Amino acid sequence: KSHFGSIWICWFLRQGQGESMSGDKKLSPTSSESKAYNLIEESIKYKQVGLDQDVYGAAMFTLIFDSYELFSGADHDGLSKSVNFMRVTYVLLILLVNYILQGAMLFFIWKFVTLPSVHKVQALYKRYHEEMFEDGVINDQKFANWAEQDDICAIAFSNFWFMYFILALWWCTMLKDVRLIERLYRSVKGLGHAETVSEMLGTPEEGEPHVKVMKLTMTVRALVYICVLVPKLLISSSLLFIGTVWLSATDSYADLILNAVALEFVIAIDELIFEGMLPSSIHDKIEETALFTIDKNITPEQKSAEVFSKYMRSIGYFLMVTIGVYLFMTVGQYTPRIGVFPGYAYDIQCPGWIE
Repeated sequence: KSHFGSIWICWFLRQGQGESMSGDKKLSPTSSESKAYNLIEESIKYKQVGLDQDVYGAAMFTLIFDSYELFSGADHDGLSKSVNFMRVTYVLLILLVNYILQGAMLFFIWKFVTLPSVHKVQALYKRYHEEMFEDGVINDQKFANWAEQDDICAIAFSNFWFMYFILALWWCTMLKDVRLIERLYRSVKGLGHAETVSEMLGTPEEGEPHVKVMKLTMTVRALVYICVLVPKLLISSSLLFIGTVWLSATDSYADLILNAVALEFVIAIDELIFEGMLPSSIHDKIEETALFTIDKNITPEQKSAEVFSKYMRSIGYFLMVTIGVYLFMTVGQYTPRIGVFPGYAYDIQCPGWIE
């Protein structure tokens, strides 16, 4: 039978257990019904998805687990409600600090680093055309004696393939974060719906994580989306854009490598805050937590279709990086706010400059 049919039968049998046939008289389920219910329940398979050891993983843990502790009436961890309340408050405060720091770094990098760099290389390229070209042709004699020859030849964007590979690596770096967000979104979406917080956690069996997240209420799910997934995606997208423009405007090959390394610092802010600002106890709790999503791939055909879709999604990301970087370096240069060298004709000629 299909997965959804199995779930419906489980629900029907549960409703049948203890239902009244006449008046207030209760009937116990028959042994055949119990066996059928157990067989169907055991046939349902789950996928386990762990949480990341960072501020976002800590926020997801406390939104789910501490909501359960505070509002379900159960005591899963042996802590008082005041401790649970303190944990969720402090972790969300740290999450807010993380967003403020990352947002501030993006703003300052854009305003005080990226925009001046763009203006500098654009002005240099403009002077290069005004002073070195006559009727659209470069004057080699003038260029050989030009005081800014080293500056124009050091612009990394003048070497198409070198810049292309650097930008492709940067896009791959940010793609890693985007794909983690996408997978986490699909995992959260795949969790069942709980009417009350008391239904969110399941009873762990031997060998399973201590905190077994089976379902989410509509409120907790919305909080996870709003507080974790959406801001994280916005930060990653902004960093991809700002980093691409900044690297393209680099006026030195050496600085190009250093700038790429510096951008990694912004990416790692959430991990630095997590390691430095949160106690080891929450590290352990995150390690013991897993999201249990129902595995809907029962037949070999369904499993093959899932693997095929994953490869198609990966191929799509591959094409997005390889083609996207190329388009940015060509037609993208004519786009306002994105292009660093509007109308760039790849005419920076520096034969023998390195020698």
